[in-house]
Amino acid sequence: MEEFEACGLRYSVKYPEGFDENEKYPVILFLHGAGTISNDIKVLQGNQFFKYLEKLNIRAVAYAPQCNKGTVWYDNMERLEHFVKNVILKAPFLDEKHVCLIGNSMGGYASWQLAMSLNETFSAVVPICGGGMYWYAYRLAKTPVWAFHGEDDHTVFCEESRKMVNAVNKNGGNA
Repeated sequence: MEEFEACGLRYSVKYPEGFDENEKYPVILFLHGAGTISNDIKVLQGNQFFKYLEKLNIRAVAYAPQCNKGTVWYDNMERLEHFVKNVILKAPFLDEKHVCLIGNSMGGYASWQLAMSLNETFSAVVPICGGGMYWYAYRLAKTPVWAFHGEDDHTVFCEESRKMVNAVNKNGGNA
């Protein structure tokens, strides 16, 4: 895994085994939850997300920016937008038809928001245990959404995800 900094964000990039920069790859943008907020990039690199990528042998390039201690994703939304436009979308190996956004908990909220803000960018969004401004969910009518939420989550109530999914579907989307 490699470490970089751009647009005011530190981030890690995980390349698939046998990566060839002359080939096209799907890209995953992963936004972590509050438990991974840190000024130490190793904390982010220890996130379960990366273990699942390896276990499932996902043939994609995964970008994971880190939220610094003392901030949350909403403080960094403008930086995230610049990051997507100036780092991810300019990667020479990017398969532009396969840019997926995944986030859990705090990152789930940020995934909903970022997907609505850059609604022509992502080929799919996978918010996990998040919620958002459901009154803007019409912006996701053309973006497939696969939302997950545990009924027993007492930190972020399941109703938050339900509101978003229902609002996307009510507006002609596929969530």
